Amino acid sequence: MSQLHMIELYWRMKEFLKPFDNICPQRCSECEEKESLVIFPQEESFWNYTKKEVSTFLRNEEGYLYLPVSGPGCPFYKNKSCSEYKRRPFDCRMFPYYPIFDIYENAFVVNKEMACQFLIIPQEAQEDFRQAVIAVSGLLNINMPISWKIFYNLMNAHVTAKILTAEKV
Repeated sequence: MSQLHMIELYWRMKEFLKPFDNICPQRCSECEEKESLVIFPQEESFWNYTKKEVSTFLRNEEGYLYLPVSGPGCPFYKNKSCSEYKRRPFDCRMFPYYPIFDIYENAFVVNKEMACQFLIIPQEAQEDFRQAVIAVSGLLNINMPISWKIFYNLMNAHVTAKILTAEKV
């Protein structure tokens, strides 16, 4: 598969995750302490984030926006809820699943167990959601540069050790 233009990539990712748009009845109210957040390249344009919202994030030397584990709080988290739940970042949309990219084998793994105790999802829907995240992770694996995959892995290193039951895709 050839690389997709970023906007086309995001539309495809959004379609895979669309059935799970309202997966959290709390609108992320329990995710106040989400460990880190990575905004995908050019994602701020896709979701039409304001300059004020983007200014809260840090930007690494390659231009990737992120919130580190010990950084400022999420600009979307207000009044104990996500104020932008409908246009929350893809990193949040995939939570509580985490892809881990293997840059040497051009592969990735996604945790089997859900990492959020607050989501109440029927067992059969959990696997559907995980499969959607696997599909999105596959798109990311093909279309994102190696530097981004390394950065994403580093930003999620705190959970990588917890993902002991991961499955190679």
